[in-house]
This record gives sequence, structure tokens and C-alpha cells, in this order.
Amino acid sequence: MRLYYTLKTIDPIVISQTTATTNNHQCLDYIPGSAILGAVASRYYSQLDAEQSWQMFHTGELRFSPCYPTTQNEIALPMPASWQHAKGSEVFSVGTEQLIRENILQSSDTHTTQLKQIRSGYITSTGERATVQQGIVTKTAIERENKDKEKTMTAKDGSLFSYAYISSDQVFAGWIDSENEALLTTIRDFFDHNTIRLGRSRSAEFGRVQLTSSSITNSAAPHQADNKLTLWCLSDCELENAQGLATYQPSASDIHATLSGQLNRSESAILTEQVSRFNRTRGGLDSAQALIKRGSVLVFNLDEKATPEALIDIENQGIGRNRQQGLGWVVANPTWSMTASLPVDSQPLFNAVKIERIAAATEQASANTKLTAWLSEQVETDKQTRLHTQKIEQCLREVISFYRRVRSYKAIVPQHEIGPSRSQWERIDAQLRMDSNTCFAAVFEGQNRIAKAENDEYGWGAEWFIGSVPTNFEQAVYGVMKDLPIDCWMRFLERLCRYDLSQSKDLKRIEKELGLTAMEASV
Repeated sequence: MRLYYTLKTIDPIVISQTTATTNNHQCLDYIPGSAILGAVASRYYSQLDAEQSWQMFHTGELRFSPCYPTTQNEIALPMPASWQHAKGSEVFSVGTEQLIRENILQSSDTHTTQLKQIRSGYITSTGERATVQQGIVTKTAIERENKDKEKTMTAKDGSLFSYAYISSDQVFAGWIDSENEALLTTIRDFFDHNTIRLGRSRSAEFGRVQLTSSSITNSAAPHQADNKLTLWCLSDCELENAQGLATYQPSASDIHATLSGQLNRSESAILTEQVSRFNRTRGGLDSAQALIKRGSVLVFNLDEKATPEALIDIENQGIGRNRQQGLGWVVANPTWSMTASLPVDSQPLFNAVKIERIAAATEQASANTKLTAWLSEQVETDKQTRLHTQKIEQCLREVISFYRRVRSYKAIVPQHEIGPSRSQWERIDAQLRMDSNTCFAAVFEGQNRIAKAENDEYGWGAEWFIGSVPTNFEQAVYGVMKDLPIDCWMRFLERLCRYDLSQSKDLKRIEKELGLTAMEASV
């Protein structure tokens, strides 16, 4: 059984290719399953007893796939490494970004054309390319105090570094597989319009993603092939031989117990790498993993034809070990591997995985009765309430971060106050209760506005820097509250006015109640 979901990047996210400390961090162009596993574990591990935690996160019963980009509600898959094209020629047509199939060759039996392997990118079943937008940002560490213990808050010498990142407003999709339906039921709420943080530098401007449950509209069985098996690796695979040792050249029995045969090295296209993952609990690196990289193609000559059950088992269960980290997902006998050349334009390259939002499907199902209309209204109300609660929670966290930043920037001691006081926030609350229609203008517009930075150096005018750009509370709070629906203002201010965040003790108290760490509070 599988739980499908989509992942939309709200902020840029940093998923580094390596955990080593380098000046330039290269970023993956997909979301690994281990990142989703870590996010789910951080949510549920403390809520479960030892036996339940072991079953869910250590036995491999929950298997997390990587999240790949989507195009027109289809999950795009890694480009097969066995595909080659004439060097210097285009792989995709300009404008439509559709695969030029006549330039893709399945073999190198030619002496007139120099071939080049396609090693990167994503492809849909119709031959369209899916691209992942990425960027790069340069940062520097801040030296809080010098060797004489004097606070400086200046750029630290020799600490300039760069992050490559996946840009915001992109949609990825993945799934979680398990034979234990109870485990999927336990974590299903985690993927119901939930906002989480992934990747590195989550205490800065990176990391927020929106999870949404999805369903698939079609799922076809694998193709049958006579005494031959082609496996297209959708994720990295960690395979082992009969002796339990890692291998890059598995036999058919290493893939599935019912198979017998040998790897056809001449037709296979295998990309490899070794990875040592950092284990935060142990404070060091785990043993190195010998991986066959995603996109690799393994071709086996079988002694006997594979049964349909074995092919379905391979696709559904995956191959190799550490599948809970997102390793081992493959497609058995994809359509493009069944002929000497690629299928013609009217035929798909492989069985597409179409996804759709469960919420959208629910909205389409309607009945002309008063009861169903009332139920639909209640569902929509609950949904809006949940979304508003999440929005209010996010706004609170951002305002808290403003207070933390200005205290850090100006080196304010705990005994002193900085930022708008409770009474200044209560003025906004009073204005809202008096006239909600003109509240926003009364707070942020005109010479007599409530949130006025002029002549209020330690309140609305308290200033700090974001990079090289100065900002103050008036500007920062305006950016938060302009996107907050007016019907959420009262709940937001009601919670905010319980504290005086200009005081260090109240700032620490709200951080504790919201479960924020010191780094999260300074985001």
C-alpha cells in the first residue's frame, strides 16, 4: 500500500550533495527519501513508545521514496543512463522541450557517430523534460565577539561560503510504501496540508515546504520479457550479494529470490558512488554505502522467464537494503526497453504515474442534498480554520524572530527592552475592535499611523540588517501582516498581547510554549 503526496517549496531549500564542510555546497535537484523520513521521525518519535518507534523507523516497514519534479500532474523520472545521443546534437526540441527520439540511440553499434551518455535530467512518459530551478547564495559567518571577548557582530574572517539551493514555488511528488496499513494511517495526518522545514540552514531563510496528500489515477503492471529483465533505477540502490557484501554487479538472485541469471554488462549502464552519511546521534559518519546511482540501467539474462508476481514485487517492494531511506526503487521492463529503438511519438516511454490532489477529488464529488451541502460547508470551514491556524502560527514565529534578530544585532542585554511593547500591540488590537475595515490603514498608513518608526528608536523604529539591507519593526511587521487575512488579525493579536516581547523573559516564555529552539526563534 502506498501513500502518495506532493511537496511544494515555499522557501528555497538546501539539500547538499555532501555533508562535508566546503566553501561551495552543491545541492541535489530532488528531495531524498531520507529527508522525509527524518521529518516524519522528528514529529512522531517522541509520541510513540519504544516498540512502536522501532517498528516504524528502524525495521524498514515504512519505505520513503525520493521526491521528483512534476509536470502536468505526472511524476518525472530520472533520465536512463543507457540513453545516448550524437555528441553536439540537441536532445530536446526547442520550445516544446520534447525528446527528439530519432537522436537517442540504444546501442553504440555505429562507427560514424560519436555518442554521449545522458547522465542528468528528468523525463516524462510523453518525452517532455522536467527541470528543477536552482540558484546560489553567498553568506558569511558572524563573529559575535573577538579574542578579547568584545562583542563585534561583524563578518568573520575566512568564513565566506556559498549554498546552492532548490528555488521556491516548485512541486515535487513522492510516496511512502508499507504492507502495514496501520503505520500509514498513523502518519497520514502529517501529509495533510502540513508545513515543515527540510534541508540545511533552516534557521535562515531556507527550508519551508508544504505537504499535501495525493492519489494516483492509473497504475499499470510491468511488461513481460522473455528470459530478460531490465531494471531502471528510479533512486540510488544499495545492493548486496549472497555473502552480504555490497556489490555493483549483482546477479539476478540478488534482486529477487525467485530469479536466476547473470548481469549483462554490455547492455547495462551503471553509475556508482560511495556515500558516508553523518549520524547526528552518534556525532560521526556511518559506514560508507556503495550505491548504484539513480538513472542506472541493469540488464539481466535470466535462466527462466520472470513471473508477473516477481516483477510486481520488485516494483512495489524495491531492491537492496536501506529502502526506508529512499533507496532501491526501480521500474521493471519499462516500455522504452522492450524494443531496439525508442517508441514512436504516439506511444509512452513508460507507464506514467499521474497524481491528483485528494482535496480536488473530494471537491468534485457533490450531491444536491441539504445534508451533503451542510457537510461540505463544515469541511470547508474546518479546512479554512486549520489553514488560518497554521498562518497565525507562522506569523507569530516570524514576529518572534524579529525580536531575536534585533536583540542579537544591537547586543541588548536581557535587562533592557527592545522592540514594540505590549501596549503598542494593544493599540492595534483596540483599533481592530473599533473598526476592522480601516484597521490596516490606521496601523501602517499616514503620518498618524500606529506602527510609526519615526521618533521610536527602540520600538517600531528598532533597526537591524538582513544581509546589507536595513529594516525595522514597522517594515518587517508590515510584510507579515499584509498577507494575514483581516479575520485572522484578532486571533493573532490575542495571542501576541499575552506577552510583552520587548522583555527578554516574555520572549523566552513564548518560545518555550511554542517549542522553538534558540536557532528556530532567530529565523
